[in-house]
Amino acid sequence: MDTPDKVVSLLERLAEPPPIDLAPPKPYARCGHTHTVLDEHFRSVACRDCGEEALDPFDVLVGLARTWRRWKSEAEALRRLRTEQRTHEAEKWRRARDRHLGAHPAHGANFPLDGLPDQHHLPRDCRICYSLAVRYRP
Repeated sequence: MDTPDKVVSLLERLAEPPPIDLAPPKPYARCGHTHTVLDEHFRSVACRDCGEEALDPFDVLVGLARTWRRWKSEAEALRRLRTEQRTHEAEKWRRARDRHLGAHPAHGANFPLDGLPDQHHLPRDCRICYSLAVRYRP
């Protein structure tokens, strides 16, 4: 089947090189340029690790912003985990205290009822009370 003169075959069009193309991405560089040096006199940024002197300052700032954001989220995650760990330790303390007080009701005055024991109020009259207070001290 013949095609008219003004109609271009799709197969022919796809076989031609594109009018514009993107440069292939650079292969992963060994140096991520994470340690940089700012030269105030020449107003330039260089990599301290590999020695490349023509770094784009905006790329360096973007990298710093991403690093800062990552550190901030990691610090928040660590704070959250620390709070969970303290809550878990307090629950373990309360369970151990309640087990011991259930077996020895006369020891009720040795333990703080609202929080964890502190170093100034360690019970000395009972070995178990003392070991519980020392083990779960914050």
